[in-house]
Amino acid sequence: MLAQIKEMSLDKNRRNPHYRVLLQCPDGSELFIHFNYTYRSKTYWSRDVYYNNVHKKSQLSWYTQSVEEMTAQQFLEELGAKVNEHFNFTLRR
Repeated sequence: MLAQIKEMSLDKNRRNPHYRVLLQCPDGSELFIHFNYTYRSKTYWSRDVYYNNVHKKSQLSWYTQSVEEMTAQQFLEELGAKVNEHFNFTLRR
């Protein structure tokens, strides 16, 4: 992952954990992602994406494919693992 994490939060008091992460992109811009993990499908889903304060709805693949050179799912899995490790949180299986 090329982007650096600036701020992160984890809301684990919901049915599915919700993540909010602010990233510093390699070109100096900011990327804010609100995403969650769904236990039923065992996948991460982006809910809101802001790139330099411009709302991109839930679309993240434009960034992950062109900058990170990975799929949006791989990017969210890696990001979720880093946040989980930081907050010492384990997903239930």
